[in-house]
Amino acid sequence: GGFIPAVEEAIDMLTNDAEDTVIRQGLSTLVNASVSGLDIIPEYTAGWGEVKNVYDAVYTAMRTNSSVTLRINDIDYTIPAIGAKADIPAALVEAQKALDETKN
Repeated sequence: GGFIPAVEEAIDMLTNDAEDTVIRQGLSTLVNASVSGLDIIPEYTAGWGEVKNVYDAVYTAMRTNSSVTLRINDIDYTIPAIGAKADIPAALVEAQKALDETKN
């Protein structure tokens, strides 16, 4: 499992600045989107759950400013801590490696 805060709780913490507007739109998508069918994309052998775990790890690395290790197909991937915008590219490279491991 991953960490998804209660949507209402997260929305209550947002301000009206540009970054929070993007987050608010993402939360709206989370609430209103239909994700049925994502688990049948044949390109991913591990299923949607493993893909979600990668995104959860990136989110946790940003939220906690600490590295997060996840295991996919018996391989450990460490998403580095994301404490500043400059840290994002390295984290996304590692996340992409983990995502690629879920493919056929």
